[in-house]
Amino acid sequence: MKILITGAGGFVGGHLIDHLAAQGDRVCGADFQPPNHPALEKSLALDVTDARAVAAVLAETVVDAVIHLAAVTFVPDAEDDPTRAIAVNVGGTANLLHALKAHRPQARLLLISTAEVYGAPEPERLPLTENSSVRPVNVYATTKWLAEEYARFARGRFGLDILVARPFTHVGPRQRPVFALSSFAQQIAAIAAGKQEPVIHVGNLQARRDILDVRDVVRAYRLALQTLPAGAVFNICRGEAREIGDLLAELIRLSGKDIEVRVDPHRLRQLDIPALRGSAEYLRQATGWRPEISWRKTLDDLRLYWTFDAETDKA
Repeated sequence: MKILITGAGGFVGGHLIDHLAAQGDRVCGADFQPPNHPALEKSLALDVTDARAVAAVLAETVVDAVIHLAAVTFVPDAEDDPTRAIAVNVGGTANLLHALKAHRPQARLLLISTAEVYGAPEPERLPLTENSSVRPVNVYATTKWLAEEYARFARGRFGLDILVARPFTHVGPRQRPVFALSSFAQQIAAIAAGKQEPVIHVGNLQARRDILDVRDVVRAYRLALQTLPAGAVFNICRGEAREIGDLLAELIRLSGKDIEVRVDPHRLRQLDIPALRGSAEYLRQATGWRPEISWRKTLDDLRLYWTFDAETDKA
């Protein structure tokens, strides 16, 4: 397959390029700044809020599929600037859909949404399936739901081939430290390198999340592109929830350091979903996908990534 990735310069984009290239796909990447990845056949600068620029990229780039990652993905960023989050997450998706209609109507689109569209479910609603009710409780989730709705409209109006992925929380090496587990690993690495006092600053540790390794998630994206029928909406998740505090304790144990954990009020979110746990049974039944990377390996790889970063910076 020849695949265009929007948002290819981000955390998930880099891992997705790695996986697609390893499978023999030809990959083009677009982002606000041209992505720097050696496996890319073509690297493009693209602001998805610019409809003409999106149309030009689709006109000039012959592809079999598009994976739309470009988005404002950090919940506090969306809360701080909802206008931009709407412009990128909703407007950018609309621009891409219209460009596909005009220039690549036969291409398959995988729209990356989020499990946060399900909102803050009561315990009896868990695990969440694709048929669970959608009740977004923050700006980010609302923009993703609106993008899904526009995609459904475009599929019905234009006959486009669209899939919608709802991944649950995913982590791994190269993730920005604004996200909880990556922040913990970065701080632990800084402590180990003597660059920070032996105190780790955290937000809400009681939240429970269904967390996957990003490398399992990108594998699901490719399988879905190959296998699922047009119009499919699918969860990507492990099917079990872990308390964030337990994962932090494991990272600290792996470090071998004596570290104090201190709650930082600035890291607490005003709107924080207590628990999310999903079911990926539809995806498993349709594609055979299931998580392959253990909790221990994900946390250890994250720790090693930030340890190398801290030691390199120290040198």
